[in-house]
Amino acid sequence: MADSEAERDRLNGKANGVFYRLITYGEKHIFDTVKMDYFAVSLPDLLIWEGDLQQKNTEHCEYMLALGYLGMGNLEKANRYRSRVLDRNINHQGAMTMDLA
Repeated sequence: MADSEAERDRLNGKANGVFYRLITYGEKHIFDTVKMDYFAVSLPDLLIWEGDLQQKNTEHCEYMLALGYLGMGNLEKANRYRSRVLDRNINHQGAMTMDLA
């Protein structure tokens, strides 16, 4: 029994590390200035990415924060960031399917 408990604790520690990295990424990059590197982008790619890159970056970082906080069990913060994502993009599939119950 002790071996299975030790393994569970080890896996929980690894999972918490992943969730912490999601939170750290979101916090680190949410205020980044994003610009298109036109040299490395083809015309079809430019047409796909016509939207506001800053908004897309903020949306992505807020989603990473929501996932991280959800994994850590902080449902209040997870819901706060999920709501922000959906305020920016009501069709965000990840945020729409997050189970915060």
